[in-house]
Amino acid sequence: MLTKLIIPYLKKMKIKMKRNIITAILLLILGVVWIFFNKPSSIYWKEGARLTYEFKYKTFVYSSSGIKTENGVDTYGKIELNGTLNLRVLDINSDQVKAAVQLSGLEVKYQGKKDRDLEELYSNLFYVTFLKNGKIESFDFSNNIAEADRKSVKNVLRLLQFIVPDTYFNSWSTEENDNHGLFAAEYNYGKKLKKSKSKYLEIYDRTGNINLSDRVDIKKSSYECDYGYPEIWMKSFSGREHTVFYNAEGKVAGKFLTRVEAKAIPYLSDNSLTIWNYNIDPYKDIQEWNKLPIEKNSVSRKREIKRLKKQFGEKEMSDVIDALFAENNKFSTFCVSKIITYFKLYPESALVIPDIILNKKLNTDQRAMLINALQCERGDYAQKALVRIMEGGNFSRETRVQSAIALGDSDNPDDNILSSMWHAYYNRDNNSRVSKLISDTSILSLGRIASQTFTGKRNENANTTLNQIKNKINEELSNAEEPGQLTAAIYAAANTGDNEFIEPIKNFLKSEKPVVRSAAASSLAVMRSPGIDQSLADMLETEGNVNVRTSIVRGLYGRKVSDEAVQKVCKELKYEDNDIVRGEIYRFLLKNRKKDGVKETLREMQKYETSFENKHLISRALASRK
Repeated sequence: MLTKLIIPYLKKMKIKMKRNIITAILLLILGVVWIFFNKPSSIYWKEGARLTYEFKYKTFVYSSSGIKTENGVDTYGKIELNGTLNLRVLDINSDQVKAAVQLSGLEVKYQGKKDRDLEELYSNLFYVTFLKNGKIESFDFSNNIAEADRKSVKNVLRLLQFIVPDTYFNSWSTEENDNHGLFAAEYNYGKKLKKSKSKYLEIYDRTGNINLSDRVDIKKSSYECDYGYPEIWMKSFSGREHTVFYNAEGKVAGKFLTRVEAKAIPYLSDNSLTIWNYNIDPYKDIQEWNKLPIEKNSVSRKREIKRLKKQFGEKEMSDVIDALFAENNKFSTFCVSKIITYFKLYPESALVIPDIILNKKLNTDQRAMLINALQCERGDYAQKALVRIMEGGNFSRETRVQSAIALGDSDNPDDNILSSMWHAYYNRDNNSRVSKLISDTSILSLGRIASQTFTGKRNENANTTLNQIKNKINEELSNAEEPGQLTAAIYAAANTGDNEFIEPIKNFLKSEKPVVRSAAASSLAVMRSPGIDQSLADMLETEGNVNVRTSIVRGLYGRKVSDEAVQKVCKELKYEDNDIVRGEIYRFLLKNRKKDGVKETLREMQKYETSFENKHLISRALASRK
């Protein structure tokens, strides 16, 4: 009886299991079909493929400084490209595709006006190496295209870059590069492939190195690509982008608004275009280009040179100086600006400035103008001229010291420049006031150079320069015995802005020599660390030297201090018996009068203060309503 009941049940279960298995198989088949049709296609071309696209590109670049630079032809203003994008697949290997690219039938507008120079630039043939996933691996340009212009051309094609990983998912993230830096990109694959930049991970400076002080905000980023058959790359593309650049101070440094469109059109043979030549050979072309020097002047630079030649004519630097100084005996920013402009036209003319200073009868202001122009120029020739003046015993003391100061603003100084500055520091004659001044100023400028390297470019060479300067300054903190040389090293350590020097500098607060303690207090005051306020305020309690106490208070005055540090200074004010130090404290409290207890302390001190000048400072602080 039990068997009769179980057997029908087992038959039903068997039928149900068969149905479930069939259902599972069907679902699996459907899943595989779905995955197959939804998996993004990697970029693939047939070797020898010839592709043409109707192409439009528009970008507007706004710089808050309004200064045209060498970053490329599209660094300032509005540029529009309309024409045909031609692409020819030349060589395919296991993971790369070498292609030739050339824009033709171009109409280029710059600042709303047709620009033949830019049309010629963008019409040049160049080669691009793609990875199979769509990433642009490298570019190769003719040697007659300047580096700055290459950056501009790259920017146009990089917008058409889509990275499609080998994945079964319809969403993925990548990290990609463009002219501005390394950015994170988000992809979504549906009927069309969509891409957007989410944020920049690294920012590049104008030379292509990482810049740690600037940032970029992406206000809008939207790209869409319609892929056809794999061998035709894409049927259409459109994209928009809006980015805002901020400098180290958080101010807007520039805005970029870009729009690009491309639409596949039937291939039309045009034998006048280099790209369609039968004998085109990318490897031979690249080899020939690499043998020749790269053009130094970009399109914008060539225009600037043409404009400046019209302004200055064929005048020599000496003649320009004579004309300017004939009407200007006093320091004039107009004169300095004119000289800097001439340097832009002829950078090598900076080398004649030392001879002009020696051979012409110039006053102090006129010599200062020439040094200031070299300082602003910053280039290799300007740096060499400044070193020659700094080292030259036949130049005046003021001019030599000014040159040593100006070297602190050097842009990427080479090893010879740095060696000259270190030699000026080590070659110190304590019996010569000039020698001591040059020595002190040189190491201070080296600290400033390290500061610029530390906060800006961080490529391998910059890191090497930074570490070399820091290590040598650190050695001087340990080895320098003469007080003047040691104090210069302390100030130089502070000039680097590196907090690693805080503890070594703090050690000198206990020095037996007041001049060293004073240098340490002043140097600590410029370092960025919240605990320094309290350390300096505490030092007031035990410091017995008037000059050191003055340095402490002046250092605190230049900082944004904590409430605790202000309270400490208020407490020590009541015990300060030197008029000068009390005066510095009153100025400090005047600046921090909104802090708790400050006005109460000042009212109490008003009863006992004997110095007329200090009484006036107290009255100002108490009378102020702000």
